[in-house]
Amino acid sequence: MYEYCSWYGIQCQGGQIYTIDLTNNNLTGTLPGKLFTLENSTNIIKLSFANNKLTGNIPAEIAALPKIQSLDLKHNQFTGSIPATFFNTTATYIDLNSNNLSGKITEFSSVLQTVDLSHNTLAGDISNLFCAQTDLRYLGLANNTFTGSLPSCISKMRNIQQLLLNNNKLTSIPEIARPQSLYSNNCLLQNNNFECPIPQWTQDYCKATCSL
Repeated sequence: MYEYCSWYGIQCQGGQIYTIDLTNNNLTGTLPGKLFTLENSTNIIKLSFANNKLTGNIPAEIAALPKIQSLDLKHNQFTGSIPATFFNTTATYIDLNSNNLSGKITEFSSVLQTVDLSHNTLAGDISNLFCAQTDLRYLGLANNTFTGSLPSCISKMRNIQQLLLNNNKLTSIPEIARPQSLYSNNCLLQNNNFECPIPQWTQDYCKATCSL
């Protein structure tokens, strides 16, 4: 009855699509936004087009999926800015690592637990960007051009386990305590433009360096 439910990479329940997983399929071209406005797509909870060769902009329609929980578009060739509403979804997992995305990030949803935007050309001040994310566990922003200070609210994130902000243009670190859940080798802050002084734990645990 629902032929599309038998298509490769599609999983359905009651005729409604709840998973699209087309990871590692050498896909090319653009991702059509209308795919995510179809009546049978409103229950999608997992969307993965990772490790393909998709180009063009990320469709803003993805942000309108009312039940999306996991969104994985890493290792493609997407360009342009990330849609403004993209981080105001119900998703707890967003991975856009290794694309050609640019522009600024202005806010993140409070439900996010994992976000990886590493290896793009994203910019902007991140000093107050993550203070609503009380349950954030993985934050990857490495290899971009972010500026500003390490957010002081990092010290209050009780569940943060990976903090990757290396290879950016950050300039300061406030005198804050190390998050108790953050250990050596899970935190990278090197290759920024930090001015001294910086907390000792960021040097011992995160490879941060500073200059006078």
